[in-house]
Amino acid sequence: MSLAGVSLKLTVSCLFLMSLVSPGQTHPVTVFKFSTREAQSNNHAFPQTPRSGNPILPGWYADPEAHIFQNEYWIYPTYSAPYGEQVFMDAFSSKDLVTWKKHPRVLDVRDVRWAKRALWAPSVVQKGGWYYIFFGANDIQNDQELGGIGVARSRRPGGPFKDYLGKPLIDKFHNGAQPIDPFVFEDRVGAYYVKDGGWLHGNSG
Repeated sequence: MSLAGVSLKLTVSCLFLMSLVSPGQTHPVTVFKFSTREAQSNNHAFPQTPRSGNPILPGWYADPEAHIFQNEYWIYPTYSAPYGEQVFMDAFSSKDLVTWKKHPRVLDVRDVRWAKRALWAPSVVQKGGWYYIFFGANDIQNDQELGGIGVARSRRPGGPFKDYLGKPLIDKFHNGAQPIDPFVFEDRVGAYYVKDGGWLHGNSG
């Protein structure tokens, strides 16, 4: 309840008590006085849970994917900007979900020679001591353009990630789905799957 609510509740209670006493009665009625300053002072006696605030990250970002790597929380987002300026990806790590550390340019088109722009929707998995980041690049509009979904890897969750294949992993439209926005996961038996797709279609395999 807010401080204003507490003050209002006490005031109403006192008025109610006074209303129970008829004009001819002499029963004493205690009137409580409650100051905002006292309430604020008492409020400091209770521990306050630290919070990160909302939004939790400064800047323009979208498509976040969250993980726990090496006992830390990690967020991998898309950098929101015109397509021609989406040439890198940042990451953020935290030990407590309150204070976040920025890891700039964990992926950069300079380390992915076929990627030129529109780095989108990172998805990260860990396997065999490596961290693999899957991403969309170049926003291709047909099968004749170079681009699609790529993969890069690093020994650390904070990068830098380097191109793993030297070409896109998925570079064609399948079932009418533009090859963008990958989501990668491992099932219970250790098999990995990629879900992707744009233009109102999607694929999984």
